[in-house]
Amino acid sequence: MTRAIWIDWLKQRQEEQEQFIDEVCEIAFGDSAKCVRFATGKPREFTKEEVLETVEFIQRLDKIYKNHEMLCILQCTSMYPITYSDVNLNVMQDYKDTTGLSVGYSDHTIGNYAANIAVALGSKILEVHFTDDKSREFRDHQLSITKDELINLRVNINKTLSLLGSKIKKPVQDIETSERIWEFRRACYLKIDCKKGDIISKDNLTTLRPLSGIDAREYDSLIGKKLLIDKEAFHALSFKDIK
Repeated sequence: MTRAIWIDWLKQRQEEQEQFIDEVCEIAFGDSAKCVRFATGKPREFTKEEVLETVEFIQRLDKIYKNHEMLCILQCTSMYPITYSDVNLNVMQDYKDTTGLSVGYSDHTIGNYAANIAVALGSKILEVHFTDDKSREFRDHQLSITKDELINLRVNINKTLSLLGSKIKKPVQDIETSERIWEFRRACYLKIDCKKGDIISKDNLTTLRPLSGIDAREYDSLIGKKLLIDKEAFHALSFKDIK
């Protein structure tokens, strides 16, 4: 049994673990005439050459499809099962760039690792094979996932989406507290005991945590300065201590 699963649906359905999405029509390229009939209500035959030109076919279909936002192109290699080296998940980005459509992944690998990676690469729909018994004879059952594996896939997708986060680089609020800044940023310290009148140089100056005294970003400006007092190694420096 095959089911197409929206990633947002997997993320949101925390309790409905046995429910599937049925409002998806998955069409192989070899079924192009049926696909067009489903989308428009009007049959139109494509030649074999057109079907083999995958991206061109999708672009043509997109022009006559009723709802552009509901059309998605899935990467799939029709082998049962397929080895990792033949999955070629990176082609999804090419599909997206070329067609402007959402992309997804039809998984024929054993396990759900590839499906989880596909989500990290931008897959909006996963098509997976589902079974209640992997020991059945037909070829699809060995690569199909069970109920427990589907639940595990949902959990991993949630983790993946959380890890992906935002495209905007910004400080994490919990990190930017004064205590965290003091603990993790560096300051300038003398690494040997020095006397009043000694000159600060790269030989006696270092940067260490925590940020007590002069910020490590002032390192270069301290080189060549004279100490106004005796200073023990690894004690906080102050601008009052130098000239």
